[in-house]
Amino acid sequence: GNPEYSLHRVSWLSGYAESLLRAVGSTDEYDHFKMAEAGRYLAGITKAVSRRHLGIAQKLLSAVKTDAPLTHVTNGQHRGYFQHPDFRDTATTSELERLKRAHVGWFAEEVRRWTGGRCWSEREEDGDAFTVGWCSRFAAYKRPGLLRADRAWLIQFLRDQHARLFIAGKPHPDDDTMIREWNDWYALSQEEPRIAVVPGYELEMMRATKRGLHLIVKSPRAPLEACGTWGMGGGMNGTLDLATPDGWYLESEPDTWFSFGSNGVSDYDQDAFDADELRRGLLETYRLFSEDPAAWFNKALKAKFEAEKNWNTDRMFRQNINLYEAMLGGRLQASARAVRSRDHHRQHQPRQGA
Repeated sequence: GNPEYSLHRVSWLSGYAESLLRAVGSTDEYDHFKMAEAGRYLAGITKAVSRRHLGIAQKLLSAVKTDAPLTHVTNGQHRGYFQHPDFRDTATTSELERLKRAHVGWFAEEVRRWTGGRCWSEREEDGDAFTVGWCSRFAAYKRPGLLRADRAWLIQFLRDQHARLFIAGKPHPDDDTMIREWNDWYALSQEEPRIAVVPGYELEMMRATKRGLHLIVKSPRAPLEACGTWGMGGGMNGTLDLATPDGWYLESEPDTWFSFGSNGVSDYDQDAFDADELRRGLLETYRLFSEDPAAWFNKALKAKFEAEKNWNTDRMFRQNINLYEAMLGGRLQASARAVRSRDHHRQHQPRQGA
């Protein structure tokens, strides 16, 4: 977030004068030292991590007086790490459908191993069951509870459609609310074996989910998501997204993902509205998956191609390099102009004693 601290306390802890700290990171009458504003003031360049994040940053940091550039480079995911080799050369919907069925089946076996066989026990459904995930850091704005806002509806949906749900993520150890949220999900998984809640969400498990799901749900409360990157790597493996219109999704092609919910610009009960929209979105995505698999995998193939082209770290690094080269070039040109001006000034100064 954007933490603020007592200016007096920061001065006492750091040894810096309050007047200096006030100039660097305090723009209100309460003498709060604001970390984000201090970072903006001290940085040679400030970068947001998506186009929407840039707009939010421009508003949040508008009080900071600096000539340093404020721009954005949207995040990416490393194709070599997150894309399974099987998907790298996939170029047809039929090939993607075949591969996805195999990897979703493999993932089901992993889930049974992680849960001791308690969840997803119907092996005859492996590869064919509509497999949905919610995988993220357990933070309040990401709303991990949105999927079970209507608990009875969710369970009935999973049973009626023979679908499966995978929940993974970590709450901060000091966030009691999100720890309870995780525990509530785990308790629900004890009652409903079509829901798997697995601890230990690290990079290897993340890689497994990106190739082992049909659909990922991303439910941040717009406009609070800076970027989000899960769907970039998921897309590289043919996994589609059902997401709120926020972060990097607003820069991606609209026909490569499913949107639900509010963009965060109204004053109604956003969580209630978004929960209702999410239930609608799950029904619509399942309908497409089950009734028109060719259309589903055609959309997934488009998402794969776009992720490989636009949402990889190679693109991100190229943009960063171009940005820094342009900045460096501008500074070198300014330095050269200063040197020429100095030399010109020296040449035209009257010599002493002349």
